[in-house]
Amino acid sequence: MSSTIEIGHFCVILALILSISQLLIISLGNLKGWVEWISIGIFITPIVSFLVLMGLLSILFAFIRSDFSLMLVAQHSHSLKPMLYKITGLWGNHEGSMMLWVFIMSPFSLLLFLLRHQYPVKFFSYLLISQSIIVSAFLYYLIFASNPFVRILTPPPDGLGLNPVLQDPALAFHPPMLYLGYVGLCISYSFAVAGMIEGKVDSRWASWVRPWTLLSWIFLTIGISLGSWWAYYELGWGGFWFWDPVENSSLMPWLAATALLHSLNVLLKRNFLKSWTLLLALFAFTFSLIGTFIVRSGIIASVHAFAVDPERGIYLLLIILLLFSFAFVLYIYRFKNFSGNAVFGIYSRESGLIFNNLLLTVSALVIFLGTIWPFIIEVFLGEQISVGPPYFNLSLAPFAFIMGIFLPLGASIKWRRDFVLPSIHRLQIAFYISVATAAVIVFIFKNPSFLLFTGGALCVWIIIGSITDLWSRFKNINLPSKMSSSITFILTRTEFGKNISHMGVGLLIFGIAAVSTLEKEIIKEVQVGDRFILEGYEITFNGVKREARSNYISDVASLSINGEAGTFALFPEKRFYSSQETVTSEVAIKKYISQDVYAVLGDFRKPKDSSENYWVLRIYIKPFINFIWFGSFFVALGGFISLFTKKRNFSKNVEI
Repeated sequence: MSSTIEIGHFCVILALILSISQLLIISLGNLKGWVEWISIGIFITPIVSFLVLMGLLSILFAFIRSDFSLMLVAQHSHSLKPMLYKITGLWGNHEGSMMLWVFIMSPFSLLLFLLRHQYPVKFFSYLLISQSIIVSAFLYYLIFASNPFVRILTPPPDGLGLNPVLQDPALAFHPPMLYLGYVGLCISYSFAVAGMIEGKVDSRWASWVRPWTLLSWIFLTIGISLGSWWAYYELGWGGFWFWDPVENSSLMPWLAATALLHSLNVLLKRNFLKSWTLLLALFAFTFSLIGTFIVRSGIIASVHAFAVDPERGIYLLLIILLLFSFAFVLYIYRFKNFSGNAVFGIYSRESGLIFNNLLLTVSALVIFLGTIWPFIIEVFLGEQISVGPPYFNLSLAPFAFIMGIFLPLGASIKWRRDFVLPSIHRLQIAFYISVATAAVIVFIFKNPSFLLFTGGALCVWIIIGSITDLWSRFKNINLPSKMSSSITFILTRTEFGKNISHMGVGLLIFGIAAVSTLEKEIIKEVQVGDRFILEGYEITFNGVKREARSNYISDVASLSINGEAGTFALFPEKRFYSSQETVTSEVAIKKYISQDVYAVLGDFRKPKDSSENYWVLRIYIKPFINFIWFGSFFVALGGFISLFTKKRNFSKNVEI
């Protein structure tokens, strides 16, 4: 039995001790004015990061070596698993995922440490006070409530294996991406706390917070997109979003972070909305903590839940209350320092961004209410209810529609004050083209659905509106040389990235609207040689072949499909994992830009009163569903482009 695990365990305990010490040393240094103490406290950061890394690596090596003396490995790995899934087994469970959560804090804290010279020393010390509170709280939770280092005195000969549904390449990257987004928002939270302690939040502060928030937002966007894509091709029900509580728990901080980014733009340009921006920073991170609580408390049923232990949930709830209460009390105490007025017209960029903030914030609150409502009803009334897609779709569709309409308008309006007619005139061509295109789409598909018409119109409206905005900003730029062209591109990357993201939103809206209204489905009981037709595709069932794989047995169906684009084959599967006695479905998809042909192999049936056997087969035709993934890609790409912007010069006073 290797001692690596004990060394890793010791490193994590030592990291907790040092993190608490860092909090005390920096706090005392600030109270007493001891600069040397503050310096010592600051340099504890890389040591804590290194120790947490050692703790994670010790567990990771146990998974790679199939060391079943570690309970985590015995319960969530298997010697026959491919190496990729041995590694991902680390975060395919509660304890391991919390270890990953704590670990991801380390590179963020380390990056802060490396960039410390960009911030005033006193402000940076306040920043580390907040970070050390967060790191200490989660290290304490990891060690005393979710210990991943528990040994088994008599190790089993083999492990139980990872949940088969999680044995997928997308799930190798989906949780880390989400955690990078969740944990990254703790930096925005800490900047807010540091600004409130110092009593100074201004445009310079906004320029510091914006890159961290944007980076977290990009990771959240990628993580949510990967999760949606995984659910689409792995779970076998053909959907991309089910409003599951865990899905909702990732969407809430994303909406709050989106609102925060727009609010930071106002603070950066005009130096107001200070108190509102601080509040959004607190709520964005709080929503990410609430998501962690939902996944790990077991209070709300979810196919994505890691744990069903309410006692662990109580500890997490206490951490949420501690962190939010600490920041909120500070917010109330300092509120007068950040209240202020700015002069701007009703029809202005400022008004548009404030309206955008309200829509995004209310949307997040609507999702939060729908997610926790079953729990509230059960606690106070003793009844069990479910809040499903109808509530969320009906509640949020109006907000999405309004935001879609105002995206091009808000982006084209000038700061301080603008006039309605000129801005409408700038977008009238976009309006006419969008309505005409939507009408053509409805005519082609012979589906007079309001959702399809609206989705098509909004998609074209947003994309052409974004192109119009870019053209209006850059058409008068003089480019006498390649050098000036490069400089201009650097100076305008924020606007370019913003419009790329907005175009992605347009594609996303159309993909959702199109697949929701045009999708076709057929469920057939088939035998070898059976043929049927769906939406111009002739589908032939050639039978099922059983195959033995390394860690499962698979029934593989063979389908020959003939369509206008030619003939192709699909091979949907049903897999049986003996170590967990679990059956899963593996869908088969033929992808085109304009649609997917999606096949799922169902149950094998043998009726009692018949000698004939048959398989249940489900086939979907999903028009334009790939626009959802294209749109998500462009949304993240726009954020990535905006991340690398030229720093502003704050030597001049900001105009209010």
